[in-house]
Amino acid sequence: MTLTIAGAIAQVQTLAAALTDMAMAPSYPLESFNEFPFAITFQGPSRYEGGPVKQQFITLITEIHVSRANLPVNIAKVAGYGDTFPAAIWADPTLAGTVTCVNAVRCAGLAPLGYGDMETIGFRFEIDVKQNL
Repeated sequence: MTLTIAGAIAQVQTLAAALTDMAMAPSYPLESFNEFPFAITFQGPSRYEGGPVKQQFITLITEIHVSRANLPVNIAKVAGYGDTFPAAIWADPTLAGTVTCVNAVRCAGLAPLGYGDMETIGFRFEIDVKQNL
């Protein structure tokens, strides 16, 4: 596969879609969601370096949202994602050949989130990747 940011985002969404009880993990964020939990991934900060080997370092941001309604039940559905999602990333360290390597996965923990005008709760992951160009 070609080294592209869009390809890396699509692969992260594929990994998120495979999580137990994940309702939606579309390739591109939608205007709104009515099924929970859902995952979105987008490009965060990037750094490009020159030299003999041109490289880009990219942070991909993945948010996994769950409804605040019926909170105890919904939190129980996603509580394991703090373990299972990073494990899925590390099991595919080139994100299906779209990056040279995954350098780090950080999780902000289970916290209040929002999407559009909707208040949610969930996980926010930052996935640092490298691409040799």
